[in-house]
Amino acid sequence: MLPSCILLYFMKIFPFLASNPDLSKVSSPEHFLKTVSKEYPIYKAKGIFSKMDEAAFYIHRVSGLNPYTGLIACSDITTISDGEILGHENTISVKEEAITHLILTRRAMIKPILIAYEGHHDIDEFINQFVLKQVPIMEFHLDQPEELHQIWKISNQKDIEIISWLFDKMVSRAYIADGHHRAVVTAQLLQKEISSGREDSDFLRLLCMFIPFSDLRIYDFARVVDYSKKLDGIAFLNKLKDYFEITPMENYSNPDKKHELVLFLDDMRFHLTWKQHVINAPGASDLVLDVDLFNLYVLESILGIKDIQNTELVTYIEGIAPTKKLMETAFLTGKAVFKLFPLNPTDVIKTAEAGQVLPPKSTWFEPRVKNGLVIKEF
Repeated sequence: MLPSCILLYFMKIFPFLASNPDLSKVSSPEHFLKTVSKEYPIYKAKGIFSKMDEAAFYIHRVSGLNPYTGLIACSDITTISDGEILGHENTISVKEEAITHLILTRRAMIKPILIAYEGHHDIDEFINQFVLKQVPIMEFHLDQPEELHQIWKISNQKDIEIISWLFDKMVSRAYIADGHHRAVVTAQLLQKEISSGREDSDFLRLLCMFIPFSDLRIYDFARVVDYSKKLDGIAFLNKLKDYFEITPMENYSNPDKKHELVLFLDDMRFHLTWKQHVINAPGASDLVLDVDLFNLYVLESILGIKDIQNTELVTYIEGIAPTKKLMETAFLTGKAVFKLFPLNPTDVIKTAEAGQVLPPKSTWFEPRVKNGLVIKEF
């Protein structure tokens, strides 16, 4: 018998009937990708999309400054509840409601959930050999950023069996990198239709793109905090001194390591480092994540913000945004902007495997999967 601390899972993936766009019928790939999220029903009515006649997997490869290769496949909605695919981040209620509306309007998943997994040589080798021998079904260039996108279809039964077997045997567990809201909302909607009697097995699956951790980059989300309802700027800064060593910055630089933050306040910049009594506080988790410390001490203790998922006093700026945007946001809005040091894959994996979740907007993963290239209709 295996020791109880060892958990064995098997990653089952499934081919599916996809709909793909004919990009020769749109004004430009850039315009299509920017608008398809809201205008999918219009594009579908115009005949831009056509449904494939056979179930398949899809390989999406991007060449450029930040290259990646992903496998687009379906996974049962039970993989999340059963622990085969783990989430690491809480969701925001308002965003869930907006996504629910979009999904019900489209009756389709137009963007895969981004799933990270520990890469394996045999999987990489199969994909690399496949793309060398086959012609892509879709290929286009983007100027901003400069990228070549190529998509191949895996529809031969032998190839489907091989890649399915490789994931089943080589990938013990995977992790949601981007798409927590879409995963939660879609699974809930599909579960409701199961309860109403629908039993189509293909219908009961989530559209996913599986990418090895080696192809992913993790950034932070800057937090924009409205402190004005409780404190003025000087008082807020003095309160922060209870928890941080604070040094004014003449020239901006990103946080260099864990437990370091940068604060933009009006037209000033500050380097913040958590004090040792905060990091070593009784009951602190082994991970001692900056985002948890920030929520506990800055938001809850100083500002009294306890419900992070539903507050309007905290908004977010994606980690790839230029420094100028952070500075302008602080100066023009009169709010405080905090830039945190990004998490690493180890922290994400430990959090997920411990059965814990990060606060909303703790990670910004790149690449951001494009909308509208491989569709799964309900």
